[in-house]
Formats: sequence, C-alpha cells, structure tokens
Amino acid sequence: MKPTNISPLALLGVAAALMIRGTGATLEAAGPWKNLFDGKTLDAWRGYKDAPVPSGWRIEQGALMKDAPVADLVTKDEFGDFELEVEWRIGEAGNSGILYRGTEEYDHIYWSAPEYQLFDDEKASDNKSRLTCAVRRTPSTRRPPAI
Repeated sequence: MKPTNISPLALLGVAAALMIRGTGATLEAAGPWKNLFDGKTLDAWRGYKDAPVPSGWRIEQGALMKDAPVADLVTKDEFGDFELEVEWRIGEAGNSGILYRGTEEYDHIYWSAPEYQLFDDEKASDNKSRLTCAVRRTPSTRRPPAI
C-alpha cells in the first residue's frame, strides 16, 4: 500500500490525543503507538508541499487551533496501514476534518484524500445532510423532533 500523510484540514480544537500506529496482518502484530500531537509542539507536522508549519496554526491549552483559513498541515512521516485514534472538539459552527491517504501531487490535499469529518452538527452551515455531519445518528440516538 502506498504510504500516506495525515492532514488535519482546517482543524479547530483537536485535543491532545492524535495518535497513530502501524498495523500488521492482525492487531496483535500492530506496532507501538506514535503520538502525532502532544498538546505542546507541532514537531511531527509540516505544511502541505512545504517544510515549515504554516503561519496561523497555534497550540492553546493543549489543543491545535486556528482562527481563520490557513494552509494545510501534514505529518512529516508517511504511513502505510495504520490505526488512527483522535480525540477532538470543535468551535461553535465549526466545519473541519482530518484527511488521510493524501498525496502532494495536486494543488489541494482534499483532491486526493478521504476525510474524517469534524463538525458542529448543530450550528455549522453545512449540516443539512447527515452525510456531511460528524455524528451518525441511528434511530436509538436520534433526538425527538422539535415541537
């Protein structure tokens, strides 16, 4: 499988747990976890198609933050098969995501990568479809209709 970078596209407020580990044929063969974000540094990251971390990204209270559109981040390391564990929260009306299996052959990473949606399901402007929301609601988790 082709190696991949992980990119938190326009990520707002990722908590201090963003970890990855390579997987083998079985979970028992999986390698050790590698911490991609420790809540203190961006040492594991760089800009998309660029070496430095783009201006506008910052760490605040252990979370990766930005206030306005900024260039994308990608991991410095590339990964083959992997497990990704993420704890996240997002600002009010936020719409963001984590892209994976992306390449740097295009102008934008989202042209080559699927996205794990990070989204304020209640207040983001693109919440009209469950397909674009972060939490998939099943009948047992649906809220009652507003009266």
